[in-house]
Amino acid sequence: MKLEDLSTGPLAKYGAAGAVTAISLLLLRRWIAGGVCRSKARLEGKTVLITGANTGIGKETARDLAGRGARVVIACRDLAKAEQAAAEIRSTTGNGNVAVRWLDLASLSSVRQFSREFNEREERLDILINNAGIRCPWQGTAHPPRKVY
Repeated sequence: MKLEDLSTGPLAKYGAAGAVTAISLLLLRRWIAGGVCRSKARLEGKTVLITGANTGIGKETARDLAGRGARVVIACRDLAKAEQAAAEIRSTTGNGNVAVRWLDLASLSSVRQFSREFNEREERLDILINNAGIRCPWQGTAHPPRKVY
């Protein structure tokens, strides 16, 4: 086998195609994964409201913001889970300024009541994170959706 055969043979063609494919897949995976916040900004004096922060991404976001010194208000439908999450966030971050408020986003009267109470209790709102999703089927909510024809 000659040296010229190595640069034009099937191994060179498929090896280059394999390398390009592997690099493309790696870049695609990084793009799909999204960005990562690398900010170390401190948030002392800021008030953050996060809906649905008793589990998952909302809870981790609340933990991160509490770790930066923000006052974090967790607004959830399940107060027991929210209190448990808040206690965990307080203990892991050392920030005792984590509050829990009841909010059922499926009920507009609950949203109005929450807004009134929030405005009465809090001086400001600096960051709002709408994390809560909807739950289907609509069992256990105060107002199931109406059928529209």
